[in-house]
Amino acid sequence: MASFSMRGCLRNKGITKKRLKLHTKTKKNGMKKAMQERFKRLKTEMEEISDEQKNVREGQRQVREKIEMIESESEQLKKETKMMIQQSARTQVKLALMFRILKAREDDDSTTAANLTQLLCEIVEMEKVIA
Repeated sequence: MASFSMRGCLRNKGITKKRLKLHTKTKKNGMKKAMQERFKRLKTEMEEISDEQKNVREGQRQVREKIEMIESESEQLKKETKMMIQQSARTQVKLALMFRILKAREDDDSTTAANLTQLLCEIVEMEKVIA
């Protein structure tokens, strides 16, 4: 009886070894598939990140262009504002001269009125040259 159980034991060991080899192969194939799937996922994620980075760079480029455009418009507005302030100052000077001319005429001071009128004409001529 002892020999019978030994034979059974040996048979079982042989079957177990085959099963173990198959199980190991299956396990290795499963790990290989899992690794391949992870690599595919990582590759997909890397592509998505790359696309996102491209979108970010494009957005940054557009923002830079808008900032440059705004800065340019700001400079233009500053120039126009400066010109308007200068024009306003010249207008104030001309108005002051006109009121002084009127005052001189009211006071019958024709010499002062003539001098102020001459000065006003010169200022107007200078403005024509500048413009």
